[in-house]
Amino acid sequence: MTNDQRLVIINRHIAAGVQIPCVDGIILDEHTTIGAGSIVYPGTMLHNCTVGSGVTLNHVQAQDCSIGDGCTLGPWVHLRPGTVLGEGVRVGNFVEIKNTQVGCGT
Repeated sequence: MTNDQRLVIINRHIAAGVQIPCVDGIILDEHTTIGAGSIVYPGTMLHNCTVGSGVTLNHVQAQDCSIGDGCTLGPWVHLRPGTVLGEGVRVGNFVEIKNTQVGCGT
């Protein structure tokens, strides 16, 4: 995927209500959805992820996972395939999660 294609995807998310304070250093692929009111900070890379509304992602790398509404992640979080985060989950600094379901409010 070219940088121009990535910018089109990022701008589509911004138009849908996602806050991206700095588009440099953000990588989103076309199979990623992000809910309105979410904030995506630089250093975030999402591949084939579903991200709920009102989520904060601070330097997060994730692939093939689901992040529920109101979650806060980072900095320096890596979500590997099969990870499902319920609503309101908080994942702190330097955490890696793989193939795990984390319950709401954890």
